[in-house]
Amino acid sequence: MEENSTDQESKQLLRIVLANDNPIEAAGLVGLLAKAYDVETTTVSLRLSEIINRVQMSAVDLIILDIPHALEEKSQILRMVELIREQEPVIPILLLGTDFDSHITPLAVQSGANGLFDKSDSGEELLLGIDRILRGELFLRQVLSETLDGSRANAYRDQREAQSWKYLSSREFQVMNLLLAGKNLAEIGRQISLSMKTVFTYKQRVFEKLDLKNTTDLIKYAYDYELIPVGRNRRIDKKVA
Repeated sequence: MEENSTDQESKQLLRIVLANDNPIEAAGLVGLLAKAYDVETTTVSLRLSEIINRVQMSAVDLIILDIPHALEEKSQILRMVELIREQEPVIPILLLGTDFDSHITPLAVQSGANGLFDKSDSGEELLLGIDRILRGELFLRQVLSETLDGSRANAYRDQREAQSWKYLSSREFQVMNLLLAGKNLAEIGRQISLSMKTVFTYKQRVFEKLDLKNTTDLIKYAYDYELIPVGRNRRIDKKVA
């Protein structure tokens, strides 16, 4: 009994909102997570209002959304991710589903998801993915599968680096453009009706996804990848300098 108590105390607390309309599947997932975490789970239906209401009630570490099989329903879930991200820019979101095609990964990240997991993969990989997400990293099954082939993995990383801006959510892309227009956090917040703290969070997410350290790096990135034409936004250069 003492040994079991010690194991329980050593586990990291993980507060989850699980949006899944299949109670048996949801119970199995909670059982798996309980092997690695001290889990506090609230299971809700795949309705935006229920998810937002639960998240606003108390602290949440992770939102897990089940993606239905039908393509049109997958699109609806990605739109739901965007709407959740509009109100909750910080809480990580993990998507679970099956039969993902090659286009779903960038779309999921653009929507604001932090991870994408195929249910056909092992429970151990899911736990690995959640650990990465909680550490602030992206977890994408496509990346894991391609690490088996070094040349393909390098090609994927090169392509991802060149097109990182395509992985920004719509709100992150909006904040990036306003930063490139020379606006400060307060000005951006007033223009898009967000607090400075929330704008700062979006700014940090942009820097993380583009692997940048500051606004100067962002300007260089924008010029390098022709997001803004050379000769424009001289005001930004002066403000940064």
